[in-house]
Amino acid sequence: MERLQYIIEDQTIAELLGVQNFSTDESAILELVKNAYDASAESVLLCFDKDTLTIEDNGIGMNIDDIRQKWMHVGKSTKEYRTVLQNNEVRVLAGSKGIGRFALARLGESATMYSKRKDYSGVIWNTDWNSSTVSSDDSITFTGTKIVISRLRSKWNRSRVKNLILFLSKTYNDDVMKIKITHPDVSEYVEPYFSELKPGINCWSNIKINYDSLSHCIKTEVISDEFLDSASHYCGSINLKYYCQSLDVF
Repeated sequence: MERLQYIIEDQTIAELLGVQNFSTDESAILELVKNAYDASAESVLLCFDKDTLTIEDNGIGMNIDDIRQKWMHVGKSTKEYRTVLQNNEVRVLAGSKGIGRFALARLGESATMYSKRKDYSGVIWNTDWNSSTVSSDDSITFTGTKIVISRLRSKWNRSRVKNLILFLSKTYNDDVMKIKITHPDVSEYVEPYFSELKPGINCWSNIKINYDSLSHCIKTEVISDEFLDSASHYCGSINLKYYCQSLDVF
């Protein structure tokens, strides 16, 4: 077993980055969901059981060099703006600061991670935020990452888990990765808060921004129901319900 140290002067900064950088437990969990998304996962499972939270995804996983050189390097991020999956699906990545992993410290007093990248041996990483260890484990057969956060700092009852589901439904607005949350009293998938945005019904304005990497053009569309029809009398030829602009950024 190889003993590791964070590439920082004070090991306690690991816990400070988790406890102070994430204002709530829910925001810390959202960060871990984003990590699964950035790892190209198609699904992620969050399982609460007593004082333990397990987060398991089927993303690309990590090998032992990823742990040594990336995971343990504070502030280092290897993420690009976007990634292209095997099915040609394009994902715009959510994280880039290199400190999202410390969301684990916000949630629990210790954590163990099991991960495996395709064609590499599995790896086990363990920490209590004073010291960390890593070791190879050929018994890990799945591709992806499983994190077990132990000795949770907060209690998670049914009501709080239901609020977490609502929080994620509002903050994670994508359907390419399925999120399921289980608890002794709850078992639900996270569904988008609004299945379809409809100005005048569940929002006033819908703003869409699309970037075409081939033409280097940003297209912005605004569909709005903010103004009454009578307002058009005072605005001449301006379309108050629809606006579109294209900008060449090359």
